[in-house]
Amino acid sequence: MTMPRGMHALVLVTAMLSLAAFCIADGSFVFLSCSMVAAALSGVLAQGARPKRLPTIVAHTIIATICAAAAVVAFIAGRPPDIEHVGLLCGTALVVKLFARHRASDERHVLALGSILFLVAALDGTDVLAGLPLIVGSLLLPVCVSAAWVQSSTERAAAAHGSHRPVGSLPVSFEPTAGASPMRCWTGFAIASVIVTATCGVIVFVGFPRQGLEGEAWNRTRAGGFSLRVSLATDERIEDARTEVMTVRWIGPDSLSMEHNEPLHLRGAVFDRYDPISQSWQVPQHPRREYFEGVGAAFVPFVHEGIDPRLQVYKQVVQMRGLATNQVFSVLAPIAIQAADGMTVALDQSTMLLSSASSRIGEFDRYAVSVKPYASDRDMATLSGGTVEPGPMPTFPVDAVKPLALELWERWKPRGRSVPDFDAAALRPLARWERNRAVATALEAALLSGDFRYTTDLGSIVRRRGEDPIVNFLMSSRQGHCQYFASALCAMCQSMGVDARVVAGFIALEYDAAQLQYIVRSSNAHAWVEVRTGDAQWTTFDATPPATLQALQAEQRTWADGLRWLWDPLNFAWSRHVVSFDGEAQTELAERMASTREALSRPVRAVLDALEAIRQRLVETFSGMVGSLWLASIGVVLVATIVVMALLRARRRQTTPLVGRSASPRERELARHYMDALRVARRRGVVRDAGMTPLEVVARLSVESPEAAMHLRSVVESFYAVRFGGRPATAERCTAAARSLSALHRARTP
Repeated sequence: MTMPRGMHALVLVTAMLSLAAFCIADGSFVFLSCSMVAAALSGVLAQGARPKRLPTIVAHTIIATICAAAAVVAFIAGRPPDIEHVGLLCGTALVVKLFARHRASDERHVLALGSILFLVAALDGTDVLAGLPLIVGSLLLPVCVSAAWVQSSTERAAAAHGSHRPVGSLPVSFEPTAGASPMRCWTGFAIASVIVTATCGVIVFVGFPRQGLEGEAWNRTRAGGFSLRVSLATDERIEDARTEVMTVRWIGPDSLSMEHNEPLHLRGAVFDRYDPISQSWQVPQHPRREYFEGVGAAFVPFVHEGIDPRLQVYKQVVQMRGLATNQVFSVLAPIAIQAADGMTVALDQSTMLLSSASSRIGEFDRYAVSVKPYASDRDMATLSGGTVEPGPMPTFPVDAVKPLALELWERWKPRGRSVPDFDAAALRPLARWERNRAVATALEAALLSGDFRYTTDLGSIVRRRGEDPIVNFLMSSRQGHCQYFASALCAMCQSMGVDARVVAGFIALEYDAAQLQYIVRSSNAHAWVEVRTGDAQWTTFDATPPATLQALQAEQRTWADGLRWLWDPLNFAWSRHVVSFDGEAQTELAERMASTREALSRPVRAVLDALEAIRQRLVETFSGMVGSLWLASIGVVLVATIVVMALLRARRRQTTPLVGRSASPRERELARHYMDALRVARRRGVVRDAGMTPLEVVARLSVESPEAAMHLRSVVESFYAVRFGGRPATAERCTAAARSLSALHRARTP
């Protein structure tokens, strides 16, 4: 393979890796398929005797048109393009450049666009599938740059060689006569660039940990489908990947693994306030956290009195598989936790949420929680630190929701029994809790009636400017995913004075009877509502149609699910140790390195002590005049050996471009005689210009000294007979060349 063709293949591979890294990080698998097919097609069309390529002007026109269209779309939308759109634009331009003419500038453009795609993938990717092509491509990128530099240098040298060729002379192929060949030079640059890039990448990764917005530790968990925010401002399709994020073993009061009689709602985040400006739900403002230290195999109770641990207590054993987060997922209500020694768990008594006390993402990869899914109001009050006095009746900031809620309430309110009205609920807590339950049940039934449709694709929903998405869901579109159902139910409840909040987490539906555990996947990320039905009691209401969730779960099952146990642990390790490498992880790594250095210092000190003893023994042995003479003689021998080896290596490197690496010693000897003879001719004033053959040098030398020209011809003919004539490099031929070289040195100019 020639240098230009090898470089183009390397650039093509790097470009495909950059496209793969970006598309996997962004989830653009349609663009991934199309771009990969196009890139492979460009490589096929560019090879052969008659390659088919786009003219440069055509390629640049296509790219300019795409950029102009993207600018117009961004102007109409009234906002600059986000990082995903920039990546799509660069990926499209890269594919177009692959079909353009393969000049040096085109290769540089492809590498520049690939660098942008790698940067976008590094900023946006959280999955190990995106990390693998990102790492490999980042290492290949400097290799391509070094190859481009070597290739352009060789092309410039060949152009200079051709420009100095005498007029009328036959063209001579350009080959370097001294130094390393282009491929060997590029190999050295490639190895050095990979080492330097990998070293710099590790230094940057360790020295500059990944940070999130506003200085918070990076806690993005898109790879697991779960997010610490519920926003209705976007109409993008939510993730429905089959990545296994955790397994949950549900152990009953009889200490046997079992399947629960209803889906498990694993809580991860709670939101109680809606912001109509950002169209998102906000977390409670004043959490009440208590911290508990893990002690290994023992369960640490959150309260020591007031809860009977023998009555309706279940255990959930969670093994994280593909999600790195500091949230501890549990059903309501947790009463104890089993965590490793040194792990600190935070319990928010106002929401009953569990989390790691530190900002280290993925600290808990395995834990067990004791829960009471049917906890009484008294148990909840004990866990909450006492009865929480009811506050004022809640309201909802979007006024258009209340008429819609009242309309559904009139249609679905219970018949045949009285429900406390608003005034009675405001005066008596018991009436308030009774009304909360009745209103939430009726509104949940309205959303589950079939008038509202579940969908994960919101691209077809039409919204009027300034219309709130919850109002649009209830009045116009009547379709959306779980976040819309939960938001609508919570909004209607709050608009009618009912204490309600949105909860986000996972819903466990898939039970593996063979493994006796639930399989929770990223597509099981879910949102539901909790309504206050007691002084400290909150009851779960899920307005998302359960039959739809079960049907989606069954449709998404594939044959590959059985192989995910091989991949998901790797993805979890990537998310835990790479994606979530933050400031605390950096500190932890520094502490580990300090302890490792201390552990390694002991054998190092032992080695140093042994070397010091050897040094003392040598000083005693070589002390005095005799010892100094011995040391001086040994030093002279070592220096002479190094000099001789350096000279031999230099001579070998000089002859390698002429005879190759596999040449015999006699062939190398002839090559040295040939090069020495040309140097003697140069000292006599005969300079070999570009394009001159050795016989032309002989002819020019014969003008000044026919005797010297005769000896130079003898050396040149001996070397050419072996190098190009296929003659063997015999001892007689080498001896004759050496005699001719000696005679050339002695020849005099008349």
